[in-house]
Amino acid sequence: MWGTPTGDLSDTKARILKRTEEARDLLRHHPLAPEQAVDLFTRIGIGAFRYSAALVPWTERELQQLEAGWVQAYKWAWGLPWTTASDVFTLPSGMEYPRPLGIMAQELCRHLQRCLKHEDVTRQLTLRDLNLACKQWACGSLRELKDEMEVWKWDLALSNRLSRLAKCMHRLDIPVECVGDTNETQKRVWAEGQQASAAESIRGDTRSTTDLSGTPEPHRANEERPERKDLMWMKTKRQILLGANVGG
Repeated sequence: MWGTPTGDLSDTKARILKRTEEARDLLRHHPLAPEQAVDLFTRIGIGAFRYSAALVPWTERELQQLEAGWVQAYKWAWGLPWTTASDVFTLPSGMEYPRPLGIMAQELCRHLQRCLKHEDVTRQLTLRDLNLACKQWACGSLRELKDEMEVWKWDLALSNRLSRLAKCMHRLDIPVECVGDTNETQKRVWAEGQQASAAESIRGDTRSTTDLSGTPEPHRANEERPERKDLMWMKTKRQILLGANVGG
């Protein structure tokens, strides 16, 4: 993965596109059998994309550019010219070779399964992303999010990995159960997401009671440190006694 501290992964995309072109050019006038040539491109060209497919937000135009390179490689693997129809290589009724969208959906499903497997911070962050995606698109579950993606364009779903997954699942008609989204699991995931959201809201309220210098408000400080009240009372009592003595 190559990117910037701000999350710009354009360098990663450029490297993958370059790697795809290099793998495609290896098949120009190759001496291999067609199946061997396709397998070679799958290992080199498609493998470069698969590694980061779940994390890099590819736009629709970029995916089309990537798919054009893959289809060209398939044609060269069979010794066919560029003008050959592409459907025979990609459609289910044809050879059904891999396409970028299918690889991305596969890797996103695997990525989500791994993130939700253990009770750890990774699971909490994934549930947070699911909760944010559901809030953004006014949905109550991943299943509803998949249905919602029918009316939205691809590039509008790039901000969240869960919305990208839902868009892939809708386009490819992948069942939600592929990521372990049974009814019981879905209820648990949503409940945990709501708890995480509530905890974040409470932390936000706590931070709002702190001034710009980082010092808590007086009433908040006294509530968190009850011994401070005792010290203030003892100081006040001492002043009263001293005043009484002076007056006497």
